[in-house]
Amino acid sequence: MCKLMEDMRNEATILGAVETLRDLAFSETEIKNRIMVKYNLTESEANNYLLKKSA
Repeated sequence: MCKLMEDMRNEATILGAVETLRDLAFSETEIKNRIMVKYNLTESEANNYLLKKSA
């Protein structure tokens, strides 16, 4: 259960970062590159976060 909670918290953090970068008018490409580096994501994982809506 702790792993699930941690994963949910990490997802919320990444989605919050995506939303903030969008608010600051970063391009989708730049957002993808930044979250890939900061959160050690693959390109596919980063693309999935760009498609999700933050809660």
